[in-house]
Amino acid sequence: MIFKEVRILDIERIAACDIYAITLDAALSPAAGQFLTVSCGEGTTLLRPFGVFDAGEDFVRFGFEVRGKGTTLLKQKRAGDTLKLLGPLGKGFTLPETGKALLVGGGIGVFPLYYTAKVASQKGGCDALLGFRSKDFVHTLPQFEAVCGHVSVCTDDGSFARKALVTELLEEALQKGGYESVHICGPLPMMRACADITKRYGIKTEVSMEERMGCGIGACYACVCKVLSSDGQTYKRVCKDGPVFDAEAIVW
Repeated sequence: MIFKEVRILDIERIAACDIYAITLDAALSPAAGQFLTVSCGEGTTLLRPFGVFDAGEDFVRFGFEVRGKGTTLLKQKRAGDTLKLLGPLGKGFTLPETGKALLVGGGIGVFPLYYTAKVASQKGGCDALLGFRSKDFVHTLPQFEAVCGHVSVCTDDGSFARKALVTELLEEALQKGGYESVHICGPLPMMRACADITKRYGIKTEVSMEERMGCGIGACYACVCKVLSSDGQTYKRVCKDGPVFDAEAIVW
């Protein structure tokens, strides 16, 4: 884990709507499913968390949708500008060494799954199921197709690919079988519905939880989620104990 100021190599709009990816000059060696916290600019106090979208020997990349003050400031950055970041942080996905993994993503939850797919391609391989609101939000498909065995896409309104929910794709994929584990990242209702499905099939499932964070390193306990414990229920820190958890441990 490092805290440093790094240079922006590239900022790119990657979808018809306000979705961007920023590439940074930083060698961090993150694990699949880990995240960074980034200072968005003047007027913002807390660092914002972003899942690792991609990484290599000398770069790291994260993606975001413009939703508020922080991401609006990020959108205005240019190559050559600098950002302060802390990372890589958190507990990532546990991918099978030999069996095939199934990745399920929705919305901006697709971002950390691309880097996860790259890592999985060096192990037992993976397929991906990706859901978007409409064609204006679709991104990164060629990249997924390059590292996954198969990629299935759906949109809520049917404006791109198949009109369906990603839960429908998941049910169909699990009926066919062939997967050792499932790894999910997306909106909470989507992840809960997917976890209900995978539980019926008895397949190991991990979910990447999202909560508003304060420090990002587990000190402030601002980002807790409720989980099952030997004593009943307890709270875990999403930034430190997660963001990835066993789906069956989550109290939805």
